[in-house]
Amino acid sequence: MRRRESGVTMEDQAWLEVESGQSEGKRWEVSRGHSLIGRAMNTDLRLRDGGVSRAHVELRRSDHRVELRDCGSKNGVFVDGVRLASGWHELAHGQRLEVGDVRLLFCSPDGLVDAALAAEGTHTRTFERARSDARPSVSLLWPLALACAFFALSLLFWR
Repeated sequence: MRRRESGVTMEDQAWLEVESGQSEGKRWEVSRGHSLIGRAMNTDLRLRDGGVSRAHVELRRSDHRVELRDCGSKNGVFVDGVRLASGWHELAHGQRLEVGDVRLLFCSPDGLVDAALAAEGTHTRTFERARSDARPSVSLLWPLALACAFFALSLLFWR
């Protein structure tokens, strides 16, 4: 994980907000690939809490999916108050994680859209594409006309 960087589009972002603990109020972007949360210096998100193991939680992120798993911690990982079983668990927007005594909120723009759709009673998204006209754009005709004229003139002078 890394802090939010400029040049990242909204669709590319997913983040964790620290709701309790020493780092309360901080926000970390969940990077693509694998990230580690724990107490150790070499973790991507370091949480300074006695209940957090050195390597406590592993996150993996693909295009529109963030999953996590407990790395065998003593105190476990809780998602919305339920202790995670072994294996990977997919996170959804608005879910709260408990790692030791630290509470984290997971946020994802895709999840924001899904939550808004669910509030309206629908679960589908419609993506609109720009319509393409049957005629080529005028801006494309000028280079084509110039290329044809150049070709015709070159045939006249090469004979």
